[in-house]
Amino acid sequence: MLTVYGTNPRTIAGERNDCTVRALVHAAGISYNEGHAALKQVGRVEGRGTYAHQYRIAYAKYGFNEISAAVSPTMSYKRATVSQFVKQHPRGTYILTVRGHAFAMIDGKQYDLPGMRSCARRPLNHVFHKVNEQPVVPLVAPAPVVTPCPTFVDVRTFARVLHNQRKSICEVIRSTAKAYSGATVAQLKKALVTELGYNATTIYRQVREARK
Repeated sequence: MLTVYGTNPRTIAGERNDCTVRALVHAAGISYNEGHAALKQVGRVEGRGTYAHQYRIAYAKYGFNEISAAVSPTMSYKRATVSQFVKQHPRGTYILTVRGHAFAMIDGKQYDLPGMRSCARRPLNHVFHKVNEQPVVPLVAPAPVVTPCPTFVDVRTFARVLHNQRKSICEVIRSTAKAYSGATVAQLKKALVTELGYNATTIYRQVREARK
């Protein structure tokens, strides 16, 4: 069971669904107002949650790089639970996301709202690590090699890294479609719509262009 340090930095009356803001506030050591403004700048609406493609940009501005959430490099298809991740990374400052929630993890302690339950058993969605701390293996794009049977994780990882490099939507879609020519349109749609929030119609059009 992880230790949950319950603190509520919220200073804006009426705010809710702001776990991505509070996670940044705890991990970066900034004020709530600053964290709130940072997420608002990337598109978060007050009182509502934040999409992954939005908080990725905000966290990167504060020096948090996304790393793999897999159990191990040899098991990239399987996401680690929070508890498994903490055992592998007992020290350091991280922002972790699970389904529907985000929180800071600092030296193995979960910083969250007072009364929140431990997320130890929940599988990770995304992991962001503070730059210039303990050495970690960064999440890097696989080499763009044509593969006949790519996994969803392969496609998602490649596309996500290009997205984080501020490539245009068209560049991300075309490069991913070319690199993984064996991926079906359905796989590409799942990776690009579900994970990055891209428009399905745009994906279909760009994939056709890339594979002409």
